[in-house]
Amino acid sequence: MRLNIGFQLGEKIMRLISSLIITYAILNKIDQELYGMMSTFVVINAMLMVLVTLGIKDKFVIALVNGSASRNLVFRVLIALFLLVFGVIVFIQIALILNSTEKVEYLCASLVSLQLISNVFIAGRYSAEAAEDFKLVSAVDLLFNVCSLPLKYYCIVFQNSLNLFLIVLALELILSNLVLMLLSRSALLKYDKNSISLTDLVRSSFPILLSSLVIIIYYRVDQVMISMLVGYSETAIYAAGSKVTEVLYLIPMTVVAVLFPLMIKSYKESADSLARTVGPLIFYLVWICVLGCMLITVFIAPVWGFLFEGKYQESIAVVYIHTWTIPFVALGIVGSRLYVIRGFERLLFWRSLAILAINMALNIPAIILFGAVGAAATTLLCQIVAGLLFDLVNFKTRSIFNLKITSLLTGFKVHRI
Repeated sequence: MRLNIGFQLGEKIMRLISSLIITYAILNKIDQELYGMMSTFVVINAMLMVLVTLGIKDKFVIALVNGSASRNLVFRVLIALFLLVFGVIVFIQIALILNSTEKVEYLCASLVSLQLISNVFIAGRYSAEAAEDFKLVSAVDLLFNVCSLPLKYYCIVFQNSLNLFLIVLALELILSNLVLMLLSRSALLKYDKNSISLTDLVRSSFPILLSSLVIIIYYRVDQVMISMLVGYSETAIYAAGSKVTEVLYLIPMTVVAVLFPLMIKSYKESADSLARTVGPLIFYLVWICVLGCMLITVFIAPVWGFLFEGKYQESIAVVYIHTWTIPFVALGIVGSRLYVIRGFERLLFWRSLAILAINMALNIPAIILFGAVGAAATTLLCQIVAGLLFDLVNFKTRSIFNLKITSLLTGFKVHRI
């Protein structure tokens, strides 16, 4: 298990370094308005990326772990994802044509949408995670990330072409998922016992899909609202600052994803067993995130000034605020998996919807009055509510709140959930 986490974190650290290199190149070479435009389309595409997975990840992984997924189910999932992705891409093209956008906006939105194709082959990634073969996932992702980095850097720095960069980025995502699909095909086809149907899989995943859509919207809606209320330039300031934090979200997402199969098995044994698994996870994960936040707060200003020489200086204030969302995001990710394991998918949806409503209600005055900094402050408040306070409100999830608090303070002496 530690080896799996090590492989995944190693790959994510390399991805973090790669992302920072590319972000540095983009911020120095691409016009601020264009960067703000691209960031807005990337945000919208991230929402669509969630939609075209049908929200089946957690339930599909559970089915694979429990041996209740047949080859017939796998083929049906593949066909369903293909049809959905094709339909969404066609819809995007029609919407762009009808809105008569400028050529630069049309090309940018179209090329960003190509990343959706990668989700057609995402069942292979789910299979590898269910089998706890994270070394394979890390190796494939790292290979394509390292190979594509010089190409992406060349497109930005030497060709000054955002379009070529977006094409290479889409190919990286598509090929990595395709290779994982091919390498995992034998594992995908060996589950035959007590198979669930695609209809049951989608139906049981529907609350998770709604929750995931709402979650990605409240994570990302800030940039869309900034673009609508104050323009692309302010969006670029927010995107540049929040990029530092959002890349670090990969750490809690990776650790929890690696431990999710173990959490499922622990819950099958007993609630106490699950608590013993989750308690140390919360303790180490959150306090490591807090340490990272402190380091970023201390060093971001001099490092930013050295790298960008006066450009995007307003983004430093965004980083100061936005970076402290990381510990609460970690708590929210762990809590979401606990909701799924315990069958609280509907509560997960209502939690996400409540946070979205709070986020959008506060964002309008905050963005108008304070711009990107106001959006960052709203995001921090919403993550505190989502990661911690919501669990306290509902009777069913109060034990999860107690588990989180006890784990944060003691690490190992945890309550039964």
